[in-house]
Formats: sequence, structure tokens, C-alpha cells
Amino acid sequence: MKIQVDTDNIKLNAENADKIFLSAQGEEELVQLLTLQAEIEEALKEARRILEVTALKINKDFSFIQSDRIKVLYRAYGAKYYVTEGEIPSGDIVTSETKIVNKIDTKAVEKFVKEHGGLPTGITEVERVKSLGFSLK
Repeated sequence: MKIQVDTDNIKLNAENADKIFLSAQGEEELVQLLTLQAEIEEALKEARRILEVTALKINKDFSFIQSDRIKVLYRAYGAKYYVTEGEIPSGDIVTSETKIVNKIDTKAVEKFVKEHGGLPTGITEVERVKSLGFSLK
């Protein structure tokens, strides 16, 4: 895939987008911007996939790399544990907030696992999928 981007044209597309109220030209400006956005998002998705495969070939425990201008992170997102329905563990593992939401203290759970060799009653570990992201520094 070859993508050529004319930044002047992108600015014109954005500046002329309000013409959608007066003519079909404004619609075309928005269509061009959205099409370009979709192509760029697809290219970034493919770059993430290729980076992930290569990084894990080099080091199965890969977590990040940083260059002068780019940061690449490989980590899992979201809650690591959740409270099993109807089984709220006692102690410092779960804290209640004003909304009456049970919030799990991940560090306390990990300490409990180290000390007791397993998860406390009422806590289940979530299967989290790692994803790769990168950004400008």
C-alpha cells in the first residue's frame, strides 16, 4: 500500500467542510478526510501487528522500547481482577468507595497470592490481552 499525503489538501478539506450546509462539495471534503483517516488507522493497525510479532520474536517478555522520538509499549489494559458475584473478600483487598463500588487493591491481591499461594475467595483473575501502542515523545 502506498499512501501519499498532501498536508495542504488536508487543511483545505478541513477548512471547506462547512460547505456541507450549502453544497455537496462539503460532503466530499468530509468524505476525503474520513477516507484518509481510515487508511491511516489501518496502516497503524498493521504497523502495531508487525511490531508485536517482531518484538516477541526478539524477546518473549518484551514490554517497551524507546527511541529519540518514539515510545512503543506492550502491556495489558483494564482491571486485572474482579470480584466474583456474591463473594466479597474481607480485609484490605477490596475497598468501598462513595458509589458503593468494590474496588480491588491489585497490590494487596498480589501480596495475598505470594503469601498464600492462590487468590483469595471471591477474587477471580481476568484474562487480559496485551496490545501494542506507540506514540511520539
